[in-house]
Amino acid sequence: MSAPKPVTTLLHGLQRVLWHAQAEDRISTPQRRPIGTLVAFAQPPSDVLAHDPKAWAIVGGTKDHKRLGSSAQIIRSDGAWIHFTVSVDADAQPIAYDFELVFEQLQTARAARFVRIDLNPPGHKNDAERDRRCHLHPGHDDVQVRWAQRPPVEILQLFVNDLRFVKER
Repeated sequence: MSAPKPVTTLLHGLQRVLWHAQAEDRISTPQRRPIGTLVAFAQPPSDVLAHDPKAWAIVGGTKDHKRLGSSAQIIRSDGAWIHFTVSVDADAQPIAYDFELVFEQLQTARAARFVRIDLNPPGHKNDAERDRRCHLHPGHDDVQVRWAQRPPVEILQLFVNDLRFVKER
């Protein structure tokens, strides 16, 4: 079954962000792998399918809960890496997503090594109990800050272009 046009358009938009960044040497990939092999359709998470059995998922990179970097595929020129999962309905409206940026240079430092932006499915505990369906984790899985929901392409652009580790002198 082929994806509906809006979902395919979203996939291409996410790929385009990475193609442009790769062309401008802002990201590198192992052996300069084609972006199309790094961002592709996948099976949506079970909590998303429970919400919408016709949902689609787009995955960029491999999620590494330990943040070791051995599975990093979308790597920025500064060594930070990105992975994400976006789950959408047939009209490409986000049901859930998680985008994570991990700073390689902070691997052993006592600093916020990562930033993650999550949008949980409707009715999730973060939505029902905390009024934080969309939230940011600033370097710790147990710390959440309410975050305004943004389009997936905009978040990927933020992670590729704007969130940078700045070493103070």
